[in-house]
Amino acid sequence: MADKIAVLLGGTSAERDVSLNSGAAVLAGLREGGIDAHPVDPQEVDVAQLKAMGFQKVFIALHGRGGEDGTLTGNA
Repeated sequence: MADKIAVLLGGTSAERDVSLNSGAAVLAGLREGGIDAHPVDPQEVDVAQLKAMGFQKVFIALHGRGGEDGTLTGNA
C-alpha cells in the first residue's frame, strides 16, 4: 500500500498566502506523480493527530515562524 502524505500548508505566520501557494504546487506535483497526498492546514487541523489520521509522511510547505524555523520538526 502506498504511503499517505500530508502536505502542510497555510499556517498562522505572516507568510500564510505564500505557503498556501507553494503547498498547492507541491500537492499538485505529488498527485500528478500518483502519490496519495492531502492538504493539511495547521490553522484548522491539530498536526499532532496526523499519525492517527493515517498519514505516514509529511511534506512541510509552511513558511515563516512555525515552519522554516524548525519549531514543527522539533516537536516531532
